[in-house]
Amino acid sequence: MNDDAVGINSTIVRDTGIVFNQLDGETIMMSIENGEYYGMNAMGTRIWDLLETPRRVSEIRDALMPDFDVELEQCEKDILAFLNLMESRKVIKIVTG
Repeated sequence: MNDDAVGINSTIVRDTGIVFNQLDGETIMMSIENGEYYGMNAMGTRIWDLLETPRRVSEIRDALMPDFDVELEQCEKDILAFLNLMESRKVIKIVTG
């Protein structure tokens, strides 16, 4: 696993092989490819919603800042950790080109 696969300037999109549903403000997903289930909290759910279309990580950060009480550096750190985990589990894809 490459912990630095996703950077602040990366463009990310959902993997189309993910089945998901929202319940009480949280998202539950299943990866058809690897047969695993994932649950996301409010911030993860908001990121997932934003990834309906390809977005730069910096755009995600800018969209989240007004909604969550967090410093910019911590927001970036949390988003990158989350997205790198999701990328390693093949839930999201890095858009190239």
